[in-house]
Amino acid sequence: MSKKKKIIIRVMGGLGNQLFQYAYARYLQELYNADIYLDLRGYQNYKVREFSLNKFQLNDRVNIFSEAMVTRNDRYRYGLTRRIYHIVQFMIKKITRKNKMGTLLFHLMAKGGYFYNFDVFYYPTPKYSGKKDIFVYGYFQSPFYFEAVKEVLLNELVVKKDFLSKTQNIVEEVMSVNSVAVSIRCGEDYLNSNLNVFSERYFYEGIDYIKKRVNNIKIYIFSDDINKCKNLFSFGQEVTYIEGVSDYEGITIMSKCKHFIISNSSFSWFGAYLSNYEEKIVIAPEKWYKNKKEGEDIYFPNMIRM
Repeated sequence: MSKKKKIIIRVMGGLGNQLFQYAYARYLQELYNADIYLDLRGYQNYKVREFSLNKFQLNDRVNIFSEAMVTRNDRYRYGLTRRIYHIVQFMIKKITRKNKMGTLLFHLMAKGGYFYNFDVFYYPTPKYSGKKDIFVYGYFQSPFYFEAVKEVLLNELVVKKDFLSKTQNIVEEVMSVNSVAVSIRCGEDYLNSNLNVFSERYFYEGIDYIKKRVNNIKIYIFSDDINKCKNLFSFGQEVTYIEGVSDYEGITIMSKCKHFIISNSSFSWFGAYLSNYEEKIVIAPEKWYKNKKEGEDIYFPNMIRM
């Protein structure tokens, strides 16, 4: 009997990034009928964000990876190919900002079972016909990577009820009104990043846009620095600040809102993506990164860029 392939994904970053990584692995799982193994070793030293993906329902073919599951040679090539990828990717970015060479690198590595991508571009997934395990490494921040399994994801990326007992009232509230989730990033890590940092006017104009189309809106503020938001912003009406909740509780509350004004963050992107409100309005920054040519593939259909 032939050994069944494993999809081993190096999980990294905060909850939004974890969801992007799982979504792409879930697409590969459908393609190859393989079990997913979450490699969490990066969280041994990474203390900025917690691993929260295990709070979601996922599916019964998702497991935690351990080194004992693969041979010594496979462990070696897993680590070596990650280092090689970063070196080559760095060299490509020094040469060109265009995605043609990135596409070539992605396809060449995928042929060997290494689906690695930290670029901000979408690359179509090539077919892998090898017998070895599949290794996934990167962020895959585009809805095109997992559009084929969107309905599956909407059913699986739901936090287990056992972890949501204290948020039940606020979830019911946002579902009962014309709720607008406003996600504001203003932490130092954001301000010093290569993301396009925008002004307060973006949020005010977004609110005005929704007010002209939706009656009696109620605004809910989500932020990585709530106190700074309270000092910086004046929304001209009463708002509710979502405070004292975990990342998985926060994204659940956000996803149950009806309309969205998101920051350029993977967390708020998924908060809007997971909403199943058919008439939702999703407003996003016109530019995702400082370089206007990057980030175009992250927007999903019907997003309003402002």
